[in-house]
Amino acid sequence: MPVPIDGNDIVQFTGKMKKETEKAVLFLFMFPDSDAIEAWIPYSQISYLHIDKNGGKDRIKIPKWIARSKHLSIDGDEEEVR
Repeated sequence: MPVPIDGNDIVQFTGKMKKETEKAVLFLFMFPDSDAIEAWIPYSQISYLHIDKNGGKDRIKIPKWIARSKHLSIDGDEEEVR
C-alpha cells in the first residue's frame, strides 16, 4: 500500500508496474515522444499507485525530486497535482 507524503511537488505519470517487493515497485514510465524508462520507486515515496487490471496504463504519483533523480521528464506526459 502506498504511503501518503506531504508537500505540493507531486507529479503523476502513466506506465506499467513491472515488479514489486516489500519496499519498492519497478515502474515502466511511458512517454508519448520518447523512450520508456524503468525505475525502482520506494513505496515510502509513492503518494498514489493505480494498477489497471484490464490491461490499460497504470498511474503513479511521486515527488518531483524523485522524478528528477530518475531522469524522468517533468514537463512532458505527467500532470502536476496540487
